[in-house]
Amino acid sequence: MARWRRPCRGRPLPDPPGGPSVRAVLSTLFTPSTARRTVVAATSAPRSDGRVLPRLLLLVLALTLVVPLATPSATAGASGGATTVGSSRGAGRDDPAVTSRASVDADLRSDPVPGVHRPPLAGPLSVLAPFDPPEHRYRPGHRGVDLGAPVAATVRASAAGRVVYAAPLAGRGVVSVEHASGLRTTYEPVTAAVRRGDRVDAGTVLGALEAGHARCAPATCLHWGARLPDGSYVDPMLLLAPPEVRLEPWDP
Repeated sequence: MARWRRPCRGRPLPDPPGGPSVRAVLSTLFTPSTARRTVVAATSAPRSDGRVLPRLLLLVLALTLVVPLATPSATAGASGGATTVGSSRGAGRDDPAVTSRASVDADLRSDPVPGVHRPPLAGPLSVLAPFDPPEHRYRPGHRGVDLGAPVAATVRASAAGRVVYAAPLAGRGVVSVEHASGLRTTYEPVTAAVRRGDRVDAGTVLGALEAGHARCAPATCLHWGARLPDGSYVDPMLLLAPPEVRLEPWDP
């Protein structure tokens, strides 16, 4: 009877007689069920003095293969879940920085902001440039409205809130007010009469209108913008209460 001998260094490991071949064990790298069958074969075969050690080695090797291969579905599920999240995220809005009029109107109906705001300028509003959001965050567009008014016209807060910015920015005065709902309104170009941290009410004087708005030149206008907490810009005219319509008696 041939006896299994320990191979010399540098030579491939021969297949032990009566046990699974090394090639068969290596094939279990990608088949967990085969690795399990190898474990059963190694433990259930008849034992002899010359076969105990190689079978134990094969048993240890098979166990090391079974453990990492026992949970391929969990790993695939985790990676699949990440892919699903990424695909669903990409299926949403391309850029939350800009919101369409329809979606903005829906959002504002669920927020107690509409109707609470008042015009930042006195008298009838003259819109020189309407709200025109860009298709993408970094593309050109108009993230607010330009309201015509004379130089030094009084600019007032559209609603109660806290001044979060009141300083020159890029050569023009800017005032920003954050309201209780998280909405932030911006007024420019304005010579500020308030400071950062001041509490204001609806109608509080924020400053005086400056000249120099490039979009309206040579006319003078106030740029009034509104931004939601998620960073999306909305048409500030939607924040105002609709004008009251009174019908006069009809006398034929």
